[in-house]
Amino acid sequence: MPDPFTLIIFFVIIGFFKKNFIAGRKGVLKGKKQQKKRALFLVVATLGVSLILFSGLGRQGQLAGNDLISSPSFNTRSIFSASGLLPFWPSSSARQRAEELTSSLSPWPALWAATESLSQAGLSEPFSQDSEVEEFPVPKIPFAPPNYVCYRSSSPLKVDGALDERDWRRARWTEDFVDIEGENRPKPRFRTRVKMLWDGTYFYVGAELEEKDVWATLTERDSIIYQDNDFEVFIDPDDDTHEYYELEINALGTVWDLLLLRPYRDGGPAVHAWDIRGLKAAVKIEGTINRPGDRDKGWTVELAFPWEVLKECLGSKKLKPDSGDQWRVNFSRVEYRLNVREGKYEKAKDPASGQPLAEDNWVWAPTGLVNIHYPEMWGYVQFSDKIVGEGREDFQLSLEQDASWALRQVYYRQRDFYSRHGRYSDNLGELGLDRLRVEGYQWPPRIMVTWNLWEARLDSQDGKTSLFIRQDGRLTRQNLD
Repeated sequence: MPDPFTLIIFFVIIGFFKKNFIAGRKGVLKGKKQQKKRALFLVVATLGVSLILFSGLGRQGQLAGNDLISSPSFNTRSIFSASGLLPFWPSSSARQRAEELTSSLSPWPALWAATESLSQAGLSEPFSQDSEVEEFPVPKIPFAPPNYVCYRSSSPLKVDGALDERDWRRARWTEDFVDIEGENRPKPRFRTRVKMLWDGTYFYVGAELEEKDVWATLTERDSIIYQDNDFEVFIDPDDDTHEYYELEINALGTVWDLLLLRPYRDGGPAVHAWDIRGLKAAVKIEGTINRPGDRDKGWTVELAFPWEVLKECLGSKKLKPDSGDQWRVNFSRVEYRLNVREGKYEKAKDPASGQPLAEDNWVWAPTGLVNIHYPEMWGYVQFSDKIVGEGREDFQLSLEQDASWALRQVYYRQRDFYSRHGRYSDNLGELGLDRLRVEGYQWPPRIMVTWNLWEARLDSQDGKTSLFIRQDGRLTRQNLD
């Protein structure tokens, strides 16, 4: 019967095995299928050998292991590399403590020895700069988010989808939507634009969607609405890229609302059961819906988001934004190409595969890749206390916006560096960012790194503000005055 120490070591190895398998699936070893198979076999084989040793049946192997671990050729780093555990390769001080520990605990030398024997048998392929690793996807366009000054309505709006009230007529439209990848892609086939207003209770959104054939099929709330043509709203109140809202609506007025704890690239998850309590939503069709043979003009959407719900992710005790506050917001439109078959609309299909053609994704703020969940690329909405039509307020550009984008480059490079080397870096030279300069801030940032975590801190030159970003992409601010 193994003693308690043996059981502890057993579960540690099981944990390492699980971590290796997940890492292989998520892309640490992506592009090197043979390497993953070898690493997987190595861990399984090591586990089997270790159990024999720990159960007391391998005393000779332990003695042999003690001899091997003391030899100059012993290379524990190759063990971590071969087993896919290089991300857990410890610092020099930690390795020194581990080596001191192995001098007094007999099972560890044998374990290292067994693993090294497998490595020497040709099962080790350490990470290298030349490994076939898929690059972390980053925006392929310059950082230039659009902005919008959102004025107050003179009175509460009636949410009926019409957008014909005086306050709506006075509010300005956003720029026309573009392809999600940017203006280098083809111009959208149909025009889409948005207006915004607010009062003490709601954040109002009005959208106009040009459409020759208005079509929708989904009628149950919280259906996957983007499987229809739809309009989508994304709101990140505190610009940390985490804990943001998403709402989708189709031409039938069917809504899907959800909460994202983190972007999908950082593990999500999306909370589908979350609802915007008190949401008001309405659609108006200019033409007919689901009736082929006529020519429609389009449809309009009117939404009222209650501050009582939006405050949940505001990151402060405020019930609603103050005048001058800036939130990150984006709007998206999913559009399919349609054919008519037996008097009904259906998605156009690829003749070769028989599958529906890929949808178009049109947005207010392009992200530079086909993924709307890059909140750092969304537009800025600045709230004003002025009544719409009774004055003008300029959008306030901030040096912090550029500083935040510079820190985002550290996040992108760390993600890519980790995929290639199995560790994070505290050296901007290794990340290729040592020559970057940021006006108003003390570049370079200070970077703190552990085995599987990191955080970068960038201070303003006036010493009043610090910006932080960490391995899961969350950006936070700290006022120091």
